[in-house]
Amino acid sequence: MRPTQRALLQSTLDAALEACLRSPVATLDGAHLRAVLLGALLERGCAVLEPAAAPRRGKLLRLVEEVVRVERVPLPPRPGAATGRRAPRPPDLRVWQPERLDLEVHARGTFAVPAPGAGRALLERLGRLASRATDAVVLACDRRSYDALRRPVAGRATAPAHEDAAPPPSPLAALCGAVLPPSCSLGSGFEEHEADVGRGRVYVAVGAVTPMVFGVQRVVVGLAMRGGATRAPQEEAAAAQLDAFAGG
Repeated sequence: MRPTQRALLQSTLDAALEACLRSPVATLDGAHLRAVLLGALLERGCAVLEPAAAPRRGKLLRLVEEVVRVERVPLPPRPGAATGRRAPRPPDLRVWQPERLDLEVHARGTFAVPAPGAGRALLERLGRLASRATDAVVLACDRRSYDALRRPVAGRATAPAHEDAAPPPSPLAALCGAVLPPSCSLGSGFEEHEADVGRGRVYVAVGAVTPMVFGVQRVVVGLAMRGGATRAPQEEAAAAQLDAFAGG
């Protein structure tokens, strides 16, 4: 990730943390958090690309003198379009200027029931990150939900002799436990944590935790990849990511 991209990612994380400190519903769901971050990016002078109804066209949003300006722009064809394969879904947020930065956004909290398939959606977002189809994942959760993401198995670590052994951790729990820093290691200011999962995949997490506000603490983490070659965007993203744990 280039220095200008890192600066943009950090400003996005700052906006997410600010929202967690002042809004009781900041982590209601990913769609709500995306809208919060979109507004913050526009207020910081960024141009953000949104999808348009017409094929191969986009809407470039800017905030000019407190008015949202919309510019229709042509887009290059997505990878796989010429071969007839299903094109990959666009990232949740696409910063176009002053630097290109594709962001995936995920939020969850105990105040709301996660949408059906939320875990699978997060795994796919992390998979697109591993395949370099997007640049970073922004994750915002209340602390309890964040810890649950990293917990391989709920309940007792060892089952009694008369009970079946605990099931193995899910792919999402195994991955989150490996690449997301424990909440107890985070402070009120953003700090960088690195996780090398092998096969040239090094995840860099920049995270912080809020004090108790609105009855909960919230964790904000930005996750990106360090080094390594870019994979073909047509590759199955989740499988490309999880093979780093093969044989482990």
